[in-house]
Amino acid sequence: MNVLVSNDAERDLSDGIAFYSQNGAAVGDHFHNSLMADLRSLSVLGGVHSKRFGYHCMAAKRFPYAVY
Repeated sequence: MNVLVSNDAERDLSDGIAFYSQNGAAVGDHFHNSLMADLRSLSVLGGVHSKRFGYHCMAAKRFPYAVY
């Protein structure tokens, strides 16, 4: 499955990196790496998650984010 990241999602990711980097660069890097791993998992697991607002929704594993 191909995973498409919208411009809004890219902005959310950048904002999240900036937010968590305020607690140290390593935290921002961990956030980025964690969300990227979640996105990569969609190439295998995409479409199996429950739907919210008409889209499949997966909770991020380590941070309070959702991936639609």
